[in-house]
Amino acid sequence: MLKEKRIVASIIANSQEELEERFNKIKNYVDIIQLDIMDGKFVSEKSLFFNYILPKTDKTIEAHLMVEDPVEWIEEVGDRVDTIIFHFESTKFPEKIINLIRRKGKKVGLALGPKTRIFEIKKYLAGIDQVLVFTADKMGQYGAKFDRGSLEKIDVLAKTTDLLIEVDGGINKNTINEVSKKGANNFVCGSVLQKSEFIDERIDELKKLF
Repeated sequence: MLKEKRIVASIIANSQEELEERFNKIKNYVDIIQLDIMDGKFVSEKSLFFNYILPKTDKTIEAHLMVEDPVEWIEEVGDRVDTIIFHFESTKFPEKIINLIRRKGKKVGLALGPKTRIFEIKKYLAGIDQVLVFTADKMGQYGAKFDRGSLEKIDVLAKTTDLLIEVDGGINKNTINEVSKKGANNFVCGSVLQKSEFIDERIDELKKLF
């Protein structure tokens, strides 16, 4: 079954003011907004690791957890979002995280860092809704360099599962066509949107390359 291909706008922020500014900038142009949650430990940067308040919205909100303790975040803050994406590398017990997210009534995403291979997550695929393939060489930064090694992961997932495949990192007009051809469905864009003065034109440009 063919899945709709969509742009997902990601937000990195370190204050309530910055969150609202970046949220308001993209909210009218996408259906899905991703919050990049970073604790400064799992990755070197910090983002939204404070008691933030989300602006009211009818958009789908997903949280991409780049944190050492996803359980604590899910238990304390998980109710604020629709989809929770946790990193395979952040836990020794993925089933525990999957079950916790399910109990919260949220959709489950499993994220793969640059060094994680598909065979490592195979046993967990039946229990989740989507896979996030990190497609840049560095996690947790706007404007990271695209990692071509991620293309094989997307290809394998597309050929062996019916899960929604999301790609995040280095996605722009030069890379989006390649990941789309390999089978990606959702394309997370951060700096390419936040740094644009004309977001509608930028999104139209990207959609033409799906």
